Amino acid sequence: MTVARLCFGTSTFVAGRLRPDKDSLPGMAALRAAVLAGVRLIHSNPKLRTQWAIRRVLDETGCTTARHLIKPEPPLGADPYAVDQAITRALETSRERL
Repeated sequence: MTVARLCFGTSTFVAGRLRPDKDSLPGMAALRAAVLAGVRLIHSNPKLRTQWAIRRVLDETGCTTARHLIKPEPPLGADPYAVDQAITRALETSRERL
């Protein structure tokens, strides 16, 4: 079996909503090492407020080819309009931060 892609998940890798007092340097170093090793797929949730560090690492490494997956988190059982709004908010927030 071959893994076609690796994804770097970022839920608590730096200071953010879930861990506001976390030391961000080790998480940023891990993302930097992954990017320098060729990982180009990154996952984040804009509600967790960790995208600032992703942007910083991508800028530092000069990486312009990363692909980014975001988690919009629409409410369970939401009507189609609410789902659309949650996705739109997640996209807009991520575009501003990334």
